[in-house]
Amino acid sequence: MGYSSAQVAMAGTPGLETLLARLTKGHAWLIQAWAALNAMPNQGLRTPQEARFLEGLDRWDGLDKMLRETYPKYVWCVCGRYGRCPEASPAACRGCAQQKGESLLGGSSS
Repeated sequence: MGYSSAQVAMAGTPGLETLLARLTKGHAWLIQAWAALNAMPNQGLRTPQEARFLEGLDRWDGLDKMLRETYPKYVWCVCGRYGRCPEASPAACRGCAQQKGESLLGGSSS
């Protein structure tokens, strides 16, 4: 789902630092939510927690997409120019995925 162009226009364009801060904070939430799901019986499949995690992942990906569309010259990791997405995160930003030649959810894209 993510954020549509209309939603961005209505909300105004967030600044680069605002988007990066939200994405970094989102990484922390994704890591925590992913660990909680994996600790549940059956990895939390078909639970309200799984639905919430997937919504959060979708929102996080939408923010990453917004970052790349709004600031096309920003090609680095959301954790900073010399940073990398945390290893424990269930998703990588577009900057890291592009550098590694991987899909956004890990694994090789070839």
